[in-house]
Amino acid sequence: MLGDPLGTSAPRVTSWNLRPRGGVYYADIYLDRPLPGTKTNRIQESTRTRLDEGEAAARVQAQRMADEVERGTPASAVSSDGALTVKGWCETWNARRATQGKLDWMHEGAHLRDHLYPWLGHRPIAEVTKAEMLMWARALPKHVRSDGKPGTISGRTCHNVANTVRHAFKHAAKEDIIAVSPCVWDATDLPVKDDGRTDRLEGGFTLEQVSALILDKRIPEDRRVQYALEFLTGMRPGEVAVRRWRDWNAAEKPLGLLVAASAWSTRMRIEKATKTRVTKWLPVHPVLDKLLRAWKRDGFAKMFGRPPEPEDFIVPSRGGSTRNWPAGRPRNNSHAWNRFQHDLDAVGFARQRHYETRSSFRSLALAGGAIEKDIDRITHPSPKEAKDLYERRRLLWPRLCDVVTRIHITTPRPERLRLVR
Repeated sequence: MLGDPLGTSAPRVTSWNLRPRGGVYYADIYLDRPLPGTKTNRIQESTRTRLDEGEAAARVQAQRMADEVERGTPASAVSSDGALTVKGWCETWNARRATQGKLDWMHEGAHLRDHLYPWLGHRPIAEVTKAEMLMWARALPKHVRSDGKPGTISGRTCHNVANTVRHAFKHAAKEDIIAVSPCVWDATDLPVKDDGRTDRLEGGFTLEQVSALILDKRIPEDRRVQYALEFLTGMRPGEVAVRRWRDWNAAEKPLGLLVAASAWSTRMRIEKATKTRVTKWLPVHPVLDKLLRAWKRDGFAKMFGRPPEPEDFIVPSRGGSTRNWPAGRPRNNSHAWNRFQHDLDAVGFARQRHYETRSSFRSLALAGGAIEKDIDRITHPSPKEAKDLYERRRLLWPRLCDVVTRIHITTPRPERLRLVR
């Protein structure tokens, strides 16, 4: 009934290696061809083996993972009496997600492997009851973390895991693998989406800090332009990474226009649609406009040896800092995070998450008196709103421009920051 989930084009594993990261061993599995829908031939997955368990144990897990990648379906796909198991179906469903180019398939595979298979993976899927699934869902807050750190998973992770499992069983019902999905829990059966992080409420950057990060010349020019794109447009780092010069219309009035229709996936190393799959129309803050003009006129050529072309990324990678990552490619998110922390140290600010640039844009615009609904049209447009904006941009554009001009960037005070002119 199920067939071969990867078909005759199933990739062959050519090699794999281990590397320690975050208290656990990760396996880099290399294939003989790129994964369907991507440009990468590497799968990066945690072996869930802690460093104190030793490399030998991690190697066993890595080899098992490599074998399952080649098979497409694990050996435990059927029970002793030949019935399709929960793990058998979910592995097949997850493999199909990979072949369809769904970028979440790796996260979904980890959800299933760490939080479903140990409890229900061996059960014939047709025999799983609603009561069993309800008990499993309610027990999620007691599941231990799988990254080697102490404690249990957060409420947000509980919801993410439950959504993955619900999705897998829904597709089983659609294909008549089961009569009806047994995933009947609702939000009251799961904990609140609280991950215990107070920095998301207490974090963020002040106007003075934002001004320093985009104007203080102790920070290299290319990164100051990058931070201005993040702090003054509300784009995610992955969206900034693939903005090209052709996306910028400096002649638009009353402010320039920057179009964002794609984002960079560092994990899959591909350019993909934005998170909400909509095209964003972003006003260019006057300070950002000046920085972009100067960077295009002089800075880009000084760094890369030639003037920028329309298809060039506005702030491409310098190259050399990451193995096999040449200049001119999109900036790797993890490397950008490291450079962001370095620059915070350089100007004497406490370290914060790189993603606070986006939340700071919203907070600073609100503090300046912008209307929240208009901010939402910039940072979180729904497909319908994006369509309306495209059709009525001449009417809504002045309101969006008003949002960004509410953020008043000023030269940092000399007594606080040493500016090199």
